[in-house]
Amino acid sequence: MKLSFNPGAWAFRSPSGGGYEILGPGQARLYGRSLSYSALDCAVPQKPGWVRLSAACQTEGLASPETAVSVLLSFYDSASKPLRRQYVEAMPEQERGLLSFSRYIEAPQFTQHCIVTLSLRWPNGGSATFDAPELIPAEAPSPRKARVAVTHFPYSSLCDCTDRIAPLFDQMRKIKPDLVCLSEGITTRGVSGGKLRASAEPINGKFASLLSSLAAKHQTYVTGNFAEAN
Repeated sequence: MKLSFNPGAWAFRSPSGGGYEILGPGQARLYGRSLSYSALDCAVPQKPGWVRLSAACQTEGLASPETAVSVLLSFYDSASKPLRRQYVEAMPEQERGLLSFSRYIEAPQFTQHCIVTLSLRWPNGGSATFDAPELIPAEAPSPRKARVAVTHFPYSSLCDCTDRIAPLFDQMRKIKPDLVCLSEGITTRGVSGGKLRASAEPINGKFASLLSSLAAKHQTYVTGNFAEAN
C-alpha cells in the first residue's frame, strides 16, 4: 500500500529548526539549517509477519545524502510499547542525489501497528524530497549465512592506523567477509592524547574515503566510527 501524504496521515516533528512542505499526495519535502533534524511519521496498522518497505527521495545541497537521509520502520504492541526498530538501507542511484530505499523486515510477535519515519539530519540548507513510500506484505527471505570479520590491532598514530588498514583487508581476502568490524574510536585512541578535535575530519574526508574504497574493492560492508569535523 502506498502511504500517501494526505492531510492528517503524517505527523511532523523537529526539535531543532527543521521544516517540511507537502507537495501533494505523492511527495513531501524536508529541509533545515546546518545542524537541524526533522522527520515525518506515519502510523499504520500492522500484524506480525514479513513486510517490505520501499521509498525514494531526491536530495539537493547535501554533502553526504546517504548519511543525512534516513528511513525507519518501528513496531509497537497494543499498548504502544516499542517492540523493534529497523533502518532501511539507502542505495545510491546513477543520478547524483537520488536515493532509493528497500528492505524486507519481520514484524515481531504481538505487533499491532508500525510507524514509518522519513528523516533528514544536518542538512546545512539542503533538502530531501520523498516520494510516497510503499509498505506491502512479503514472503520471508531465504536464510543466508554471513561472514563477519572482527579486527583489533594497536597503533600509535592516525597515519600508522590508516597505513595498516589496507594490508589488513588484503589478509582477509581469502575468507571473503560480508562485514568487517573495525575497533571503536579507531582514529582517536592514541592520537594527541585522545582529543577528538585533533583527529576529526569531514564525513567525506580521508578516512571515510579510504573505508569506502576498500569496501568497494573487496565487495564487503565496513562498520567503524570516527570524530566528524563540522
